[in-house]
Amino acid sequence: MAFLVIVTSDFAGNIIDNDHHHQLIIGSENNSPAAASSRWNPTPEQITALEEIYRRGTRTPTTEQIQQIAAKLRKYGRIEGKNVFYWFQNHKSRERLKRRRCEGDYDINNAHEPLKDFEDSSSGD
Repeated sequence: MAFLVIVTSDFAGNIIDNDHHHQLIIGSENNSPAAASSRWNPTPEQITALEEIYRRGTRTPTTEQIQQIAAKLRKYGRIEGKNVFYWFQNHKSRERLKRRRCEGDYDINNAHEPLKDFEDSSSGD
């Protein structure tokens, strides 16, 4: 089995180990093929708790916060750090998308209405 480790450096030339950061996010969970194939299915209690944390202002939790949240939510069912990480990313993205749709009040089905109106008004000559 081969591993890819990406090593980068910051502006001061210090080496940053991205694999270490990744391990902090996902934790030391079982990374076997069987574990990777099962999709996380959050319990209603986990969803309620995550939504409450989000509503209180946490949009992008730190690595430490992710691990704390996952640890607290394990009493309601299986959850890993990566589940928390991706839940916040997805929730933030969906909220932005919903806000854009509401702000624009734009309906894709009516995208050509101005063209239709133009054609109707020009055919009366």
